[in-house]
Amino acid sequence: MPERTAINVVKPLTVETIAEKRDVTKFFSNTFCSAYMGCSVGPNTFYCVEIIFEAVNRKFISEGLASDQMPEFQVFFNDLVFNDFNTLFSQLLPEFSLHFVHSSYLQQWLSQVPEELQYKESPAWNKGRIHYTNAPGRVVSAFAPQFAKGMGMFFEARAKELVEGGMVVLIMSSIPDGNPDPVFQRA
Repeated sequence: MPERTAINVVKPLTVETIAEKRDVTKFFSNTFCSAYMGCSVGPNTFYCVEIIFEAVNRKFISEGLASDQMPEFQVFFNDLVFNDFNTLFSQLLPEFSLHFVHSSYLQQWLSQVPEELQYKESPAWNKGRIHYTNAPGRVVSAFAPQFAKGMGMFFEARAKELVEGGMVVLIMSSIPDGNPDPVFQRA
């Protein structure tokens, strides 16, 4: 699914989540901090930020706040936890500083190829491909721990960065557990 289409699919959920936030004056101080976690560039990135910005503005207006009471918006753009960008800006997102995080398709990109997939002699050799679509079960099994590690690190970092009651929207590709497709059951 193209990124813009996926963003539009979750847009109502994003807007609804912000609209349902109770007592915005306690939740937001004078600054609303949001982070876009993803590799996207250009219009899709700014489109996501625009959705969040407009939803927060509507929420403040619905609470009867005047324009001079609106918070200042700060938006941080970030990428995978392992990327050098994060080393360079390790203090960019201080603890308990974000009110909202949006991530489109970031988690599907692994930071490194699992060890088992790097050698032609391995039973999990994936013929040099960087994905596991239509791959044998051993390839899927090799990707699973790497994915779990990356997701764990992602959630640990976000847990430290979000304010209490902060919101997260994730858009990502997935395959359901127990997928009956025989492609994913091969060993």
